[in-house]
Amino acid sequence: MFNLIKLIKIVGSFCLMLPILSCATTKKDDVTKLKDFNYGLMTSIDLDRTVYSKAVASELTPITQELYKSTLLKISLIRQFEKQFGVSYKIEDELNIHEINSLCLAGNFLKSYEKYKPKQIDESENYNWIDKKQQIWKAQLNEHFGEKMQENDCRQQY
Repeated sequence: MFNLIKLIKIVGSFCLMLPILSCATTKKDDVTKLKDFNYGLMTSIDLDRTVYSKAVASELTPITQELYKSTLLKISLIRQFEKQFGVSYKIEDELNIHEINSLCLAGNFLKSYEKYKPKQIDESENYNWIDKKQQIWKAQLNEHFGEKMQENDCRQQY
């Protein structure tokens, strides 16, 4: 199991670093660079969708605590990218329905672990963004799938 976790971390790190490295080696405008970086974050979130689905029902452990920190950082970066792009860019416009579900699962996980976040750290901007986006993402999932639930469907949780 340890080797699997190590492999997942290596693959996840690679997925995050690939867009960063490609941004540094090619001439692209800033918007394209940020979208490429965002793609790396989304790849990492998408790979963890099953983990988020299972972790929602788990108590705090050292592993879920690290997953919480990592996921909160990814969500914070995506939120900040969206803010930097302005009203012309919404993350869900760049994603397919399965990636939207993965992002929604990450939001469910963060919301379920909010009670464990350090009290001295204000994450209200991130949680307000998640609350707003969860409504949009779940509406898109409802529009696409109707009442039919998928495996690891974020609408079944939280």
